[in-house]
Amino acid sequence: MAEPELYFEEASRYLNEALMEETLRALSPVRREKALKMKLQSAKRLSVAAGHLMDTVLARKGINPERVIYGKYGRPELPGNLLYFSLSHQNGTAALAVSEKPVGVDIEFVQDKKYSDSIVRRFYFPAEKEALSRTADFDAKLRLFFRMWTVKEAYGKLCGTGIKDALKMDSVNPFKSVCFSYPSCPMGKDYLVTVCMPQEA
Repeated sequence: MAEPELYFEEASRYLNEALMEETLRALSPVRREKALKMKLQSAKRLSVAAGHLMDTVLARKGINPERVIYGKYGRPELPGNLLYFSLSHQNGTAALAVSEKPVGVDIEFVQDKKYSDSIVRRFYFPAEKEALSRTADFDAKLRLFFRMWTVKEAYGKLCGTGIKDALKMDSVNPFKSVCFSYPSCPMGKDYLVTVCMPQEA
């Protein structure tokens, strides 16, 4: 699989209110509106970071960010498939994948308070449950739990349907039509990133 370009941005830089307001004004209209809808300041900063990241990368590639349209499930797209990209954000960090082929990316922050047996019971496949049950060390199980979830989410992002198709993905026995990569995140090992792309013939 040809690896897509990956970009990251931290929302913490927007604790500087002057920079926050300046960046917010410069965002493309749709991203600005999205950020302004956020009630919590932390969510607003993260939305601004994600919007700035996407707008900046597209502008560097000579593409006007205002050309971006949003699909039925909220996936950002460019008319004519000039370029494919996928955006994800979690716990103060935004991740953007850009490729000449369809792509989906998910980023998750590993934290023990978010491990959920009920999520495993409801949404994980038997092979995933078995892999988790065989993992005795809790830290390893926690990372596996989140890694499996990023696989599901990245697939959903690739499909453009989010959670609707994400839950069809068995991370232990994935569909042969797609492939995954697991790049590191510059913000540290507690962030897990998964990229999903169509399998090349």
